[in-house]
Amino acid sequence: MVLNQRNNDFGVKYEGFVAAEQEYNTNTYGIKGNIDGTILLTHGLAKTKKLTALEIKTGKHKKNAYRGQVILYSLLISERFCYSNPENILIYIRDEDLKQGFEMIKQQKLELDSLIMTRNELARWHKKNQFKHDAG
Repeated sequence: MVLNQRNNDFGVKYEGFVAAEQEYNTNTYGIKGNIDGTILLTHGLAKTKKLTALEIKTGKHKKNAYRGQVILYSLLISERFCYSNPENILIYIRDEDLKQGFEMIKQQKLELDSLIMTRNELARWHKKNQFKHDAG
């Protein structure tokens, strides 16, 4: 993984490892997940250090669901830590075509809104069908 500021287009530099397979949850959004890695990065010329989610995928196939997963992880980290990063890292370790060795996933409002709305629809469906199952 290339996280040296001179060698990547994102202007980030690896500063340290915080946790592996850490379980995060948020009562605000009703979401939980196990983040592969939580790392500390320095960003750009301002040299601000921020916690970042690191998600590792072993396959070669890129899926939009992985991108959504990383965006949701940014919510999980931001609720727990003040100095969290809305841009998080997704690595496909078998992808030779990935120029930087990793992909920075920016938290876009439209994507985030869509993910939360889908989560809410699923929760409503589950609640509705759970009562039918319990009564049946």
